[in-house]
Amino acid sequence: MLHKFRVQFDFSKETLGSLDKLQMQTGASSRAEVVRNALGIMVWVVGHLLKGNEIKVHRKKDGGIEECAFEFPFLLINKS
Repeated sequence: MLHKFRVQFDFSKETLGSLDKLQMQTGASSRAEVVRNALGIMVWVVGHLLKGNEIKVHRKKDGGIEECAFEFPFLLINKS
């Protein structure tokens, strides 16, 4: 049997608005699904950064494509 645990968050009005907007944009069935998906992305990101990998994005610029490394200055990753 799968055990579930309830977690409660306190969000500002602006953050709750962002969460609701992401729910709409992604077609998630609930706010909880948005948070679970975001957690999955963070697990993936941190896993790659811990391995010393870079995460890059290709973005459209002036009719071409520009590659740039995506930085996460808010992440304090302990690599030990």
